[in-house]
Amino acid sequence: MFLLGFQAVEVNHSSPVFQAVIFSSDDFGRDLPGVEALLRKHDDLERDLTVIESKMEALESEARRLARSQAHMVRAIQEKQTEIIENWERLNDLFDER
Repeated sequence: MFLLGFQAVEVNHSSPVFQAVIFSSDDFGRDLPGVEALLRKHDDLERDLTVIESKMEALESEARRLARSQAHMVRAIQEKQTEIIENWERLNDLFDER
């Protein structure tokens, strides 16, 4: 069960990292259609972040459950959880800067 959850985390975890590339773009649009397209993209990313945030909460709950049931894996679970939370916070910081 842990491995399945661990692999699922890796797949879900990669999406925000790829989105960070969009946040770091300096393209602010050159004309009205370009600006409107970027605003739509921003709105889509904002919705994605809301969905990911709920998944992060579920992930934290699952990590606590796994740590209780898999005592020998506590350190690995906590390390992965910390890594994911740090990446999530970096992604939110990038979004806030935009």
